[in-house]
Amino acid sequence: MPDLITHVPDLAAFIAEGKTIATMPDDPRAQLFLVDDGGESLTFSATKIPVHYAADGQTLCVCRGVPREMIDACQSIDVLGEVVGAEYRFDSPATQAVYEQARGPLDAGTDQDGNPIIRPYKIGVFLT
Repeated sequence: MPDLITHVPDLAAFIAEGKTIATMPDDPRAQLFLVDDGGESLTFSATKIPVHYAADGQTLCVCRGVPREMIDACQSIDVLGEVVGAEYRFDSPATQAVYEQARGPLDAGTDQDGNPIIRPYKIGVFLT
């Protein structure tokens, strides 16, 4: 099963959908969402690379061990592509553009010595 590059366009919508799915025990996607006892917090329980949060509420992450069909069945999270080896393979130029827009500019300014700070293109890959 490949690692999946995923995008959540609206974190609030993802949390709302996850809370709903978590209440449906016959839905196989319910195993992906854990809601605390008070119903306030939601955890997306997939193994994932650190999540990149954009200022506008979008998120990106690489998920491992989740069938693509399970994520495709959700309305608030999209699969943009797969990680093969350490290479990002996007489904299309359009999904790559979504990733790049959510990722933001790679130029992150300069450090205290005036050297440019360039963030890596990839948010991460699993090493095994």
